[in-house]
Amino acid sequence: MKKILIVDDDSMMLRLADRILSPHYEVVTALSGKEALEIYDKEKPDLILSDLIMPEMTGFELHEALLSKYDVQIPVMFMTADGNDDVEGMGFDRGASDFIRKPFHPDALLRRVENILNNRDRIHSLEVEASVDKLTGLLNKASTEELCASMCRGKTGMLIILDLDSFKLINDIYGHEKGDIILREFSAVLKSQLDPDDAAGRLGGDEFLMFRCSFRTAAQLQAMTDLLNRKFEELTDRFLESDSNIPFGVSAGGVLVPDDGNDFTELFRLADKALYSVKQNGKHGSALYSEIYNSSDGRRDLKCVCRLFEERTVLDGAYRIGLDAFLQVYHYFLRYIKSYCHNAYRLLFTINSDRSNGYSLGTIADGFCEVASKSLRKSDIIVQLSEDQFFLLIPEITEEPLDRLVERIIMSWQASELSEGVSVQYESERIPTEKNPHTSRSGDPDEDFI
Repeated sequence: MKKILIVDDDSMMLRLADRILSPHYEVVTALSGKEALEIYDKEKPDLILSDLIMPEMTGFELHEALLSKYDVQIPVMFMTADGNDDVEGMGFDRGASDFIRKPFHPDALLRRVENILNNRDRIHSLEVEASVDKLTGLLNKASTEELCASMCRGKTGMLIILDLDSFKLINDIYGHEKGDIILREFSAVLKSQLDPDDAAGRLGGDEFLMFRCSFRTAAQLQAMTDLLNRKFEELTDRFLESDSNIPFGVSAGGVLVPDDGNDFTELFRLADKALYSVKQNGKHGSALYSEIYNSSDGRRDLKCVCRLFEERTVLDGAYRIGLDAFLQVYHYFLRYIKSYCHNAYRLLFTINSDRSNGYSLGTIADGFCEVASKSLRKSDIIVQLSEDQFFLLIPEITEEPLDRLVERIIMSWQASELSEGVSVQYESERIPTEKNPHTSRSGDPDEDFI
């Protein structure tokens, strides 16, 4: 039931208005503007019906005091016996919702109150519609950023960016309808994790933003991320083919507020940097900016250093690494192999598609990379050089096991629905050492092993 606060220093008029409205609304009353301010703070009424001329504080002054204190648009209808049209015009200029002349007819009062509340509901509905992401029911990007920016300025907690790993493949392989279902279901899971004072919204695509007021540690962030990963795996198992080999999951980057600042733009950048570190180190995990990038005195202990460099989640298959990061470690890898005379090979896979299977080259490349990663060992490294080429470093292997390894990759690839109309070529080369001569070869594994 809607609530109305009636303010009038005339007790008889107060009782009259109460008698007319109370059968239809919850009514609270005040005999002065000062009393009305105290009641509003407790009751938060949907509408204020106030006498205009009162001692100590006029209706106009009450309205201005409320606006100044709460900084929200408060529906107010003034009651007045003044027949001067200038007074009415002044009231509308100051934001009054309506005026009614004393003495008033009960039906007129009821209708005017009803009109104000109906208009308020329509406006609120439009505001909600404009702020909500239609697909997920979460706040949309603009509203999320606005709310989180406000929370960063005035609350303590953690700003968190979430990203769904490999989500693009859902749309590409299973279709956007399935992708939309997954997004809606995941958003429901996300909402279920929120406390009353928290906020969450969709930034777009498969990226989400949260503010958790109770979060202060990396352990809390990791616990939530672990839970979201379990729930997301359940969703993909339920709505997609159960034999899917795609490693779907959730990665999260967080930053502490106000420890790392109050400016939303800067905090978002730091959280995104923490998220990037997760993406570069195994995905399906979390990182708190302050835990991996700084400390109070600028120094780190051994445990913190290890967290900075360690893989967040140890996955089966090869170690996948970005090109920029790979360039930093490649020469060290060569030095190590040459210095200790280990057998090691480097391979280059090139994929070519005639586009007959309907998938984009990017989707095919993602699928091939997933298949190759799972066919390799945890000690092997794979890096994507371009949309259609992958470079592999394979330590501790000789020529015959290498042939079996390539065969395993191609056999697994040809079992994928993405492989139709796709040819794969490779070149391999043993990494030379002082004891091992330089050898290389190339071939079409589709012909050599199938």
